[in-house]
Amino acid sequence: MDIFFPKDFNKNIRLVMVISFITKCSITVWLGAVLVVFVYLIEDNSNKAVGIVTGLSGLAQLFCAPAIAYAADAFPRTDIFKYGSIVGVLGSIIATFALVMENYYMLCFAMVVVGIFNSLTNAALDAVVADSVTQGSRSRVYTWKFTTLLFGAAAGPLVSLAMFGLIGDLWTINTCRIVMFIGLFLFLIPLVLMRQFDHVDTSGKAVAVAVASSVELVKYAPVDTTDNSGNDDVDVGDDVDGRSKLVSDEKLSDGDSDVSSVEAAGVDSDIEIGSSDGDLVTLADTTLCDSSGSSASISRAKPAQSCWAYCATVPPVPLLIVSSDLIAALASGMSLKFFPIFFKENIGLAPTELSAMDLCTFLLCAAAANIAQRSSRTVGRMYAVLISKLIGLLFFVTLLYCYHFGGSTWLIIGACMIRTASMNSSRPLAKSAVMDMIPAAERVRWSALESFNQAGWAGSAVLGGYLMDTYGVQVNFGLTIFIQTLSLLPILCIAHLVPNETGATNLAEICSKWTKGSTQ
Repeated sequence: MDIFFPKDFNKNIRLVMVISFITKCSITVWLGAVLVVFVYLIEDNSNKAVGIVTGLSGLAQLFCAPAIAYAADAFPRTDIFKYGSIVGVLGSIIATFALVMENYYMLCFAMVVVGIFNSLTNAALDAVVADSVTQGSRSRVYTWKFTTLLFGAAAGPLVSLAMFGLIGDLWTINTCRIVMFIGLFLFLIPLVLMRQFDHVDTSGKAVAVAVASSVELVKYAPVDTTDNSGNDDVDVGDDVDGRSKLVSDEKLSDGDSDVSSVEAAGVDSDIEIGSSDGDLVTLADTTLCDSSGSSASISRAKPAQSCWAYCATVPPVPLLIVSSDLIAALASGMSLKFFPIFFKENIGLAPTELSAMDLCTFLLCAAAANIAQRSSRTVGRMYAVLISKLIGLLFFVTLLYCYHFGGSTWLIIGACMIRTASMNSSRPLAKSAVMDMIPAAERVRWSALESFNQAGWAGSAVLGGYLMDTYGVQVNFGLTIFIQTLSLLPILCIAHLVPNETGATNLAEICSKWTKGSTQ
């Protein structure tokens, strides 16, 4: 795996990437467009049946999320993956029997089990990534993970394209079933890999050290102190000059002659250091001693006035980001699962054509995600999220306009592809912002909130099926656009509060420089 990933990715992060790729590939094959059409055919062209079966997975995630979230933070991540792999095998067996028997209700039960599997594993995977990366650089790794997921999602339609090309380019129950069997087989591979994770230390401790006569204090947010290479060095981040510093654990002991008094060195006692619980604190009362008996005072007297600490102490900030995702999920669930039926029934695409379209869409999503991550370092993360979603809404309106007025099929397909890529490209940015503003011990809990997004998909998918059968596709798409527009409001409220990552500028600075330049 070394040739595929950056050298700074440890074993756990690389496993997350491989598991994410294969899982997404398999799920796209057997739980994507083929499942939708399969259910649509066995249930006499019922959109409501499609909405129910695709929504049950999300409902299962919702009901399991609270218990699983607290259990995942209380127990080692490795145990969660072991239990998740067992549930995944059970879901695969039930789904196999459901496909053979063409039994709708057994397929619904399989979707519930798959929802429990997703609830167990998805949050833990995100937490493993967050635990393995220092604050200020997470969006890069989350973008890697998101891009990996998109390539996996693109590989799924490629598999479907090849299979339909071999067995027949027709929408029939038998062709759909064969393709879904291939997806179920691929689904077993990541279940084995999930048992290979190393234990993850989530203590998240940071330290401040005064060394010899040239005392320099380190300011940084909590980092993972686990060292897999076998030495005792701990990366505690950047010092006041912006340089990286490695400090040995042994130098913090009482018997270490290299550690001297902070006060004796003449250092201001109000310098910020990191604490183990995720807050930034100041030096004041407790002591850090060296062999000579001199001491430095350390206390939690007051929060440090940094942007990171400020955002971390404002609960509405991460909560509003998650709320925006939830509202967007409610909207997407009404229409996205019905795109395959829309292109099959209303546009007339064959299985291979729809698979090729999905393949191109996911590749476009991967490119858009990297563009969004790079642009976020200029305009800021949440402003990049807003821009991406606005572009997606614009092309969704274009799709609906072209369909209503009988526009070109190619224009409708292109608008749908760009819409999907833009709407999804900013997800890593939002997730990195949330993970940067919460303590390490609560990351699984917050990641599990995505289960509420899945629940939003569940309820709105049922509503979407009703709207499709009763009022038609145009009402469904129009309501989706309206609700997705509302989802931008929480981001507008907190975009200026979310800090940029290391080395990034922000929109206010850009506007200020532009204004000064134009007035000179």
